[in-house]
Amino acid sequence: MRTTRLFHDTPLSADSAMTLDGTAAHYLGRVLRARVGHTLELFDGSGQVFEASITALSRREVSLAIGPSRPGLAPSPCRVTLWQALSRNEKMDWVMQKAVELGVSALQPVTTEHSTAAPVDEKLGKRMAHWQAVIIGAAQQCGRSELPALGRPASLAAAPLAEADSLNVFAHPGAPVTLTDVLSDTTADSITLAVGPEGGFSESDTAALRDREFTAVSAGPRILRTETAAISLLAAIQAARGDWSRQHNDR
Repeated sequence: MRTTRLFHDTPLSADSAMTLDGTAAHYLGRVLRARVGHTLELFDGSGQVFEASITALSRREVSLAIGPSRPGLAPSPCRVTLWQALSRNEKMDWVMQKAVELGVSALQPVTTEHSTAAPVDEKLGKRMAHWQAVIIGAAQQCGRSELPALGRPASLAAAPLAEADSLNVFAHPGAPVTLTDVLSDTTADSITLAVGPEGGFSESDTAALRDREFTAVSAGPRILRTETAAISLLAAIQAARGDWSRQHNDR
């Protein structure tokens, strides 16, 4: 049976007890219909995984006995930050979910000339909370023991680079080089990948990216939708520089 995994947003301690309420208790008791003795994995983003079992269960609370911890799945050796142009809610959610599954280190929503406008004021807070929930759900599903960082939406000129010496590339149809070409010519283990919206990056967008030392790369001979481009290029990076040679049970 597949192991139940839950993220807990405060530090966990081995050989201790804790009580879950709210959404987590509802998920275990009402959705999974778990019972006393049910075992699960907890992780708090530290890289450790904690074994736990249910000791008591009510309509609103679930009591757990936390056992020993062990190192969780190691992050990819290639640290990838995805700059994803804002798009419609369901499309943005899908990209974030799949990017987490593909091992990104950070997710940075960006505004572009053709992208959806960033939420403002209280709507931004709600949207950030929603994206964080998408990230957590994806991490629980795919076996990650840490969460990628999530940045607040920013312009191409203002979005923070993850590392000063990272390889910076952006998807652009008709670029003279492919991502494969660029990856074969570098030893960088930190990559920032920028993907535009439907309609692509405008001339002013590409100028802003080039000012920040991004290189245009082609994703092949076909024009890809924004979500397809993001996932395809992330997969190519993991295959070339990441951890795709690692087996499922390898740590």
